[in-house]
Amino acid sequence: MIRLFAFFLFLALVSANAEPIKVCYLEWGKQGGKHLPNQGFNPDLFTHILKEAGYTPSVDIMLWKRCLLHVQKGSYDMVAGLWIDKNNKKTYEFFNPVTYDEISFMSLNSLNVKSGKLEDFSGKTIAILRGAGNMHMIKNGNFNVKILTSDDQMIKQLQYGRVDAVVSNTAHLLGVIVDRFPELIGKTKVWKPALQTNISAPAISINHPKKDEIKQRFNIAHKKLIKQGLYEKLFKKHNIVLKYKKD
Repeated sequence: MIRLFAFFLFLALVSANAEPIKVCYLEWGKQGGKHLPNQGFNPDLFTHILKEAGYTPSVDIMLWKRCLLHVQKGSYDMVAGLWIDKNNKKTYEFFNPVTYDEISFMSLNSLNVKSGKLEDFSGKTIAILRGAGNMHMIKNGNFNVKILTSDDQMIKQLQYGRVDAVVSNTAHLLGVIVDRFPELIGKTKVWKPALQTNISAPAISINHPKKDEIKQRFNIAHKKLIKQGLYEKLFKKHNIVLKYKKD
């Protein structure tokens, strides 16, 4: 009995001494949203990993630019997933990748093209999201490009035939359809092959005084929970399937 009491006292002390850490993310389909269970897949994933790493995490959903600015300034410690590219590496230190996001054409089922290759959509009207990274192949290609300011705008333009297709993270867009455009469920098509795969990872400011410690502790906990099946558990909970590295 004494040993059992001592064990629970130890756990309570560890929990009480866990270092707080602030994380931000955006509204992003089933991957992020204030109205979602545990605020979506990414906040849920990060909460599990950071608790395993010995932190007490708080995750806030906010506008994307505001989130990134907070992380740059140090008022938040990290962002729960940012696409790795050479420009972002100038500002952020990246941890182990958490997901591999496929960027593809998505259209209504009625569109008649051969495949998801760039040349098969040549001459089509394509919508992309303002500020989305790695869209040079669309902006510089043989397309009539519409740059829109929200996911909802892209889906509505597609729904009413004002664009032939949209290009984005299609797992995310399918989540938006389920959440806010249920009348389109089963009426869209994601074209293969994917145009590219963006690697998403936690990001912390290169000027954060504890970046190396946080990165090390996060990466160790992340690998441990992958082996314990955390991703599959959260995929089922959030009704989403994403690509990730299993080892």
